[in-house]
Formats: sequence, C-alpha cells, structure tokens
Amino acid sequence: MSERLQCDVAVVGGGHNALVAAAALARTGLRVAAFEAAERPGGYAACGELSGEAAVDFGLLRAEVVEALELERHGLELAPLPALGGCLEGGVASGVLWSDSDRLLEGRPRSEHAAVLSGLRRLDALRAQLEELLAADPSPRLLGALIRSPDLVRALSGSAEELAVEILGEGAPATAACAVGCSWTAAEPHQQGTGLQLLLQLAGARPRVALGGVRPAVSARGLGEALQRSLGAAGGELHLEAPVRRIVVEAGRATGLLCERGGETLRVEARRVLSGVDAWTTLVDLVGAERLRVDEVRAVQALRRPATVVRAVFDLPEADPDAHRELLGLRLFAGADRRRIERAAAAVRRGRSAEEPWLEIVPLAGPRGLRCVVHAHGLGAGHGAADVERFVAFATDRVGVALGSESPVHELRQHRRCPSLWSQRLGGAGDGFHAAMVPEQMFALRPLAHWGGGRLQDGGSLAGRGGWPTSIDGLDFCGAAAHPGGYVTGLPGLLAARRCERLLGTLE
Repeated sequence: MSERLQCDVAVVGGGHNALVAAAALARTGLRVAAFEAAERPGGYAACGELSGEAAVDFGLLRAEVVEALELERHGLELAPLPALGGCLEGGVASGVLWSDSDRLLEGRPRSEHAAVLSGLRRLDALRAQLEELLAADPSPRLLGALIRSPDLVRALSGSAEELAVEILGEGAPATAACAVGCSWTAAEPHQQGTGLQLLLQLAGARPRVALGGVRPAVSARGLGEALQRSLGAAGGELHLEAPVRRIVVEAGRATGLLCERGGETLRVEARRVLSGVDAWTTLVDLVGAERLRVDEVRAVQALRRPATVVRAVFDLPEADPDAHRELLGLRLFAGADRRRIERAAAAVRRGRSAEEPWLEIVPLAGPRGLRCVVHAHGLGAGHGAADVERFVAFATDRVGVALGSESPVHELRQHRRCPSLWSQRLGGAGDGFHAAMVPEQMFALRPLAHWGGGRLQDGGSLAGRGGWPTSIDGLDFCGAAAHPGGYVTGLPGLLAARRCERLLGTLE
C-alpha cells in the first residue's frame, strides 16, 4: 500500500542547507516538503558524534540566513567565539587567532604591529570581494567578475602558507592559520589552491570580525531544530525517518520522489526536486546510473576519495573549565608546525599514515571537568593498530599537559569516510563538504567542471558551470555540492531556493 503527496518542491535530505532551501521556498507561498532519513534534523551541523555537541564551528553561518528565516525567534542561540583557533604547545595556547586586533598583537614586537594591521586591512578588502562571489548565482559571468579581482584570484589560487604570512607575518599565528586552512584536506600549506580554504575560514561571515565566529550556545542540534520550526511556521513539511529511495525521472525530467515512511511507500509528486545530499548519492543511487552518460558517472566517481577520521574524546574530570573558559569551543592544534603538516599530508596521499600525526583539539565543558574532542590528522585509509596507538599516546600527552590533567580518560572512535559516504558513517548525520573545497571545484565549477555536459538549460543557465543544475531537468543541488560549497553557511540552500523560485515563476 502506498500514499501520495503533492507539492511544488520536494527536497531530498534534512541537512542545514536542505532545510534553509525548504524554509526559504515555503516563505514564498510554495508547497514544500523535505524528507530526511535520520531521526533528527540538521545533518552535519547537528553531528555531535564527530565534532562534539557544541564543537561545530558556525563561524561561517550567514547572518542573512539567520535573519531571513528568523532562526533566533525559532530558538537558535549562538555564542561568539573570541578566536578562530590557535596552537597548543608546551601546555600553553600560543599563536591564538584572536578576533580582537589588540589581543592579536599582544606579545609581538612593536616593529611588527603596522605590518599585521596592514595585513588585516587587506583581509577586509579580500572579504568584501569574496562576499560578492559567495552571495551571487554561479555562472560564466561570475567567473568574469572573479578575473577582474586579481588580488582575490591570487589569494584563492595561492597557498595557505603565503596568505597566512602575508596577513599575519611569520610566527605562531601564521602556523595556526596554516593548520586551519589545511585541516580536513590532506593538503600541504605550500600547495597552490589552499589559500581558498584559509580565506574562507579567515574571512568568516560576521561583519568587522576578521578572525573568529560563532558556535551553538547550547547544542549543535539547535540549528536543525530552529530550521525545522522555521519551515513549519511557513507552512512547509519535514518528514523525519523518511529515507528517499528513488528520484522519479520521467521523459528526462525529475517529477518527484519515492520515500519510505512508517513502513510504507510514499509517492511524492513535485514540480521540481532539490537535493541536499552529495552528487554520487543523488545521481547514481537515487536517479540511477543508467540515466547518465558514462563520462558523467566517471566524473562523479572522482569525488569519492576514501579517507579515515579517527577521533578520541578525552574526559578530564579534575580540570577546571573556568580556568580555560576562553579556549572552550576553539580549534586548538598540537604538533601542527608547517613541515609536520606537509609530511602528514604527503603520507595520506600515498595511502599511508604519518610517523607523526598532528592533532585538532576542541575543549568543551564536560559533565565533570573538561571534555576534549580530538581528531587525528595524518592517518591514512590503510592505518593499522600501531598508528592508532601512536595517535592516542600523542593525544594523551598533549591534552593532559596542556589542560592540566595527569590521567585523561579517553573513548576512541574510528570512521571510514569519503565525501559521498559521510551520511552512512554516522547513520545519516551528513557531509560537510560533498566535494573538495579547491578552486577547480568551486563557484561556477562546483561540483566539477563539464560534468553536466555543458549544455544550456533552464533559461540560459549552463549545466556543469551553473553550480546547481544537474543533467536531469527539474533536479538541482541545494547542499554542499552546490555553490559556494561546504561548511555551515546556509548559502547553498538560500541561493538554490532563489533560483528555484525564479524557475518555477517562469513555468507558470
């Protein structure tokens, strides 16, 4: 037995971008329904399993998304972060990237102050140019605007190391910035293109705050729940524990979904379909490889790059959270000098594990004392027990020394993942990237140049160069696979909603 549901727009997934798109469209009066396999909304942004309940960095969450969807009225509470991150060496947080420029200059020779302040002014100028690109529809015309911004092009296509030193000067802050730009990328600080990652992080989304951002005040789940309430208040629907099994395509056009809900099949008929999940799952698993050209399947296959996330949660019951209050929620890096990052990245690209991993540590207030979520960088997909033991020993030493605990207790978790399989590795918790955040997969080239065949569709948008359009008419991306990409920004969903509304208007 099956049920039927009719709507204007059906949204695959309940991640934060999918819900932003759904809520924005519902506020225009369209009938919108979103379908999520997990039992809670938010996807990666609600992923306590990997990042810790309050450790997800919302520093790039757009203020316009929060305002347009009235998320604070619907229960979202955000707490400011005083810094973007820093290094933990010798039991002291050094090179902290404070959002306050006076604090950033503390301890530095006066002779360096003018250069750092000049670097921050340059960062503000780059931010203004980047804002225009992030908030605009991706198109060949957008690439033209990018070419007219040579300083921004140089920053995006250059290396994280060059950009960090140009803005912050040599020293510990630049090292911390390199770690920020290279985390989760298996990239080296001197690699061309890593400047894009770093600039996205440094520029942030908060006006007049060069370094720093916001995080959930209570729980990372708050964003998904606020979006769910915003969607409901606008008359839209979110169906949880309702996995999508098929995107229905008839005569080359997406016309709806087949979902499971309560043990029964739900047939959803829609004028357009938006997918907030990754390109492989959308096109191969839900549409079907038989409907795609061979080169399209190969292009999307290229996004499946396996890696391993190894995480340990350390509880430090005797450590006083008040003594480390300014560090709570910050990304602190241990063993993250630039050469060590380079060696670790080179090892991972060869499928090996680095002899010396480097760590990303996020201290939080725990049930008793401190709780630290620690990720290992430098463990390859084929790592063995000895590699994990080395990571745990290194992490135990650094966490204990830095945060004042002689016997931290840890719980170890390991997750195999690749960009298209993050949802599976945490039972539907979502994927923060959906493709590499590198220049050749960004802006109008996301998720890959030419993968959609390069043909004109939908009133002049160029598939494969337009960010959202897929090779299936009526099916667009609205998640991290779409411009402007990953992290918790809400922009892919907001921009996809605006485009979807325009296209539906032209069809009436």
